[in-house]
Amino acid sequence: MIARPAMLDVSRDLVRYVSALLGQERRAVGTPTSSRALTCWKQAVFVLVWFRFKPNITVHGAAFGISQSTAHRYLHEVVDVLADQAPDLHEALGQAVADGWPRMVLDGKVFATDRCRITTTSVKGETIDVWYSGKTSGFGGNIQGLTRPDGLLLWTSPVEPGGVVDIEAARRHVLSALYPLADVLPVLADPGYRGAGHGVIVPFAQPTDGNVLSRTNRTHNALDRVETHQPQPRQTRRPGRRSPRPHLFRTPHDQLKPAGKTSLRPARLHLYHPQERHQCPHRPTRRPPQLALDTPTSDHLNSHEQLPLKFWDIILRAALPYIF
Repeated sequence: MIARPAMLDVSRDLVRYVSALLGQERRAVGTPTSSRALTCWKQAVFVLVWFRFKPNITVHGAAFGISQSTAHRYLHEVVDVLADQAPDLHEALGQAVADGWPRMVLDGKVFATDRCRITTTSVKGETIDVWYSGKTSGFGGNIQGLTRPDGLLLWTSPVEPGGVVDIEAARRHVLSALYPLADVLPVLADPGYRGAGHGVIVPFAQPTDGNVLSRTNRTHNALDRVETHQPQPRQTRRPGRRSPRPHLFRTPHDQLKPAGKTSLRPARLHLYHPQERHQCPHRPTRRPPQLALDTPTSDHLNSHEQLPLKFWDIILRAALPYIF
């Protein structure tokens, strides 16, 4: 094998934080000293690289000198440790109320996974696969999530089989905690949550018999879209520059077992949440250079003649292309 240098663009504080959590876990389970193939620091780097660049777990483990089975075990160990630090549903709702958010957004997503040979009997009496999702026409796990109006994820539910629809998964994990806060913190959801109950606002569905929604119902849906969809800044790429690197938490779910998805989402949530103790692993935003003008403040300006000539020169230079 050929070794090559590589850089991990996350902060050292994040690696130190994950390493400290691993050290506490090893002491709690009584792991003997020097009995692991990787130290806490190297195991933290191993998992953060997997989160960041989505490498093949077998090749990634070989780069750290561990086997495929050890790589999977080390990966799941860190994911479980991070998931234990994530807030539960009641803590997330309490934080949202304390921060003064007017509403929350509830949605579910089916994450692809390998096929699981677990069958059940459908309502029609047919034998079906539990983990097969008709929503995605593939095997996966259904995970519910609560986000703030600006899109920041606050909580994720345990994984349910892909055959479980969103409304059923929400009834099992989240709706019972939302009802007491319905008057203070309403929740917006898609039509898949119709019938969720008090406090969950869903849009009116378009009739299938050729009729159209009334003006009142269309207005209701339009207001929900305005409240839910926040404007996002448009991302552009300059010619000659490569595309942005993949997001820290867009990781390949097919490398995890279905049961591992329950811990993966809270683990990624805890890594990136800005309210945690460690620093976020993104690069600081550079401020654009500002033009230095010796312009007095508005308190000292009594007329336009008091502005310096340099200021008017800049204004004229900017306006000339539009005049001629």
